[in-house]
Amino acid sequence: MSYKKFLKAMLRYWPRLFIDEKDVLEHFFFTNGNGLDWKDGELTDNMTNAQRLKQKKESDAFRLSIGSKVCDSIKEIHEDELQYRKDCIDLYAKMSNINNHSCCWFYLPDFSIGKRIYPICQYACVMNLPDDIKLDWLAAAKKAVELAFGDSFKITDSDRVFLLQAQEKIKVLEERQKTNEYTENP
Repeated sequence: MSYKKFLKAMLRYWPRLFIDEKDVLEHFFFTNGNGLDWKDGELTDNMTNAQRLKQKKESDAFRLSIGSKVCDSIKEIHEDELQYRKDCIDLYAKMSNINNHSCCWFYLPDFSIGKRIYPICQYACVMNLPDDIKLDWLAAAKKAVELAFGDSFKITDSDRVFLLQAQEKIKVLEERQKTNEYTENP
């Protein structure tokens, strides 16, 4: 499945987990144990849309059972989730005995919300980019790494080491793609 189609599916089926593309990129490329594997140059979760819908319904039923708000639209869900993230930031800020790295979200200077990424290790998808990676997935991996080095995410020194290695692999794969393109279409 193309990156764009997979991205749209994740945003549609998991609107609380993924508010925007940044959330999806972080999950796809940096989160260990995310259920995704490389196959034929694309990340895949081996789930059908019917299985995703069933899992989403079970997740929604659980949220209702613990008293979560019922939302009628993805926009309303996103607004509710953003408020939840803001409440978490504010709560952790008030608790002086917890260090400022305890909450996974934080305010950016424009008061939008940034995120601390899942600690990257050698098992993250970004560290295992396949040689046969499709161009759209390579572009997505590159975008994820660029975002991680930007202001949207907070990274540790350990994350930085892994991200630099991923950045080098991306450059190699891009060069290989260009070389293949040239030899196939001289």
